[in-house]
Amino acid sequence: AGVNTGNNSGIAPDLAQQSDYWLDKLQLSTFRISGLSQTKRYRFGFLGSSSTAGWFKGNYTCAYTINARTVYLNSWMNSSKIVYIGDVVPNTSGQVVLNFSTTANADYGFNAGIIIEEYGDTQGGTVMNTASLDQSDSLAVNAGAETKLFIYPNPFTGLISLDFYNPSGDNKISAEIYDLSGRLTYRHNYSYIPAGHNTLRLNTMEAKLSTGVYVVALKVNGRIAQAVKVTSIRN
Repeated sequence: AGVNTGNNSGIAPDLAQQSDYWLDKLQLSTFRISGLSQTKRYRFGFLGSSSTAGWFKGNYTCAYTINARTVYLNSWMNSSKIVYIGDVVPNTSGQVVLNFSTTANADYGFNAGIIIEEYGDTQGGTVMNTASLDQSDSLAVNAGAETKLFIYPNPFTGLISLDFYNPSGDNKISAEIYDLSGRLTYRHNYSYIPAGHNTLRLNTMEAKLSTGVYVVALKVNGRIAQAVKVTSIRN
């Protein structure tokens, strides 16, 4: 039912894009991924595609949820977008539960495949993926020219992840944390961030933040692109 480019030029091979499982409106399907390591962090990518091969144009927005975090993708004629949920920590049994459903306005949802990425940097640094992303209500990442920022967890106890879209690999990126009086309490400069979707992981333990509200700012070429209020909880 999905898009066939004829030359594997889509974001996934034609065989993956063409073959889907579908969900009826508001139907819930649950998958359990096992054998994961608690010493690693994971990013899950979700792909769906539907086309004129037996379907008509419509709203086929699927909702993909992990631990109350949801991303959305309309599969109609999709051959260029994958949506991601990053910085996922398995439970004590090494498992992650994935929930698939649709939005209230969607007629159906489509699931062509799942991508599971593993990384071991849990104390800071950068985790990158340059695949195109769809904008969602919860993961405010835009695959266009605008930089969007999503910060999690919130509240946090020391480690913060920043998801954003970098329009150009030539941009100079930095992350800063301010208290509510405007005093700079933390800064990290990044020498190179590629164009596309990126996740920055900040280890703020050295800043010794007390419990309270702070502002995390993403700077692009020395100017604040976006700032978000977050709450620090000191152990």
